Amino acid sequence: MMRAAALAAPADTGTFNKDVLPILQKNCQMCHRPGEIGPMSFLTYEGTRPWAKAIKEAVLVSVPRYNYLWQTIYVQDKPIELPKGTRIDVSAHWDNSSNNKFNPDPSKTVRWGDQSWDEMLVAFVGVAVDRNADPKKVLSMRGAPAK
Repeated sequence: MMRAAALAAPADTGTFNKDVLPILQKNCQMCHRPGEIGPMSFLTYEGTRPWAKAIKEAVLVSVPRYNYLWQTIYVQDKPIELPKGTRIDVSAHWDNSSNNKFNPDPSKTVRWGDQSWDEMLVAFVGVAVDRNADPKKVLSMRGAPAK
């Protein structure tokens, strides 16, 4: 997980090249560079700075090199308190190209399924709320029918 509070730090407490860039290189640049799946480049200060607020807001889980043989569940070390109105987005990308050495047949169409040869992503988010809260006012799903 990357926390990017350093991006918004005052200039006298650090520099992008010394303090932030190593974090991006370790955690982000495998995807966030031209030609990769990240929709924006994090190679330079100029490319990264416009995204500082979004990065600071949080990347809760990042799994750049998932391995189904041993990575099955992710749990935060401690609960994260999210303010009212927080939105959690889940996104996933798969490399079904011939560049992926673990892809047995790049010419085959891969569909979602429960088997390891299928694409799979199921995100469960645990939420603790006040027992007196109205559940309809606590959670909503994008695309859910209006009532």
